[in-house]
Amino acid sequence: TANLYWYGYPLSKVHEIIKHFAPRVKHTHIKSIHYPADKRNIQREIGWGYGEYCSPLREGDIDFKLVFKALKDAGYKGDLCIENESLGRYDKEKQKAILIDDAAYIKDVLKSLG
Repeated sequence: TANLYWYGYPLSKVHEIIKHFAPRVKHTHIKSIHYPADKRNIQREIGWGYGEYCSPLREGDIDFKLVFKALKDAGYKGDLCIENESLGRYDKEKQKAILIDDAAYIKDVLKSLG
C-alpha cells in the first residue's frame, strides 16, 4: 500500500491508484508512511525520507478504510500481509507491541466496514 506513496505520488493520487487497481490485486503488503503535512499531497522524489517516515499502520497517512473497502468491493479475498519497515528503529519489545497493534488496527478497520 505504501509503495505508491514511497514512489512520490501525492497521497490523494495514491488512494485513486489503489481504487483503480483493486480489481487486479493478487496479494498485499500492508505498510504506511507518516510524512510531514506539507509533503503529503505533493509529488516527491522517489523514496524521499522513507527511512525516517515509514511508520506503524495506525500512525501512517494511508487511509486503510478506503484501501480495504476498495479491495472488498473488488472481490479480494486474500491475505492482508503486514510489512512494517519502521521496526528497525525500535527495540524487540517495542517491535512486538507495534506488530500486535498493527494486526489489531487491521481488525478494527475491517470490522468498521461490516
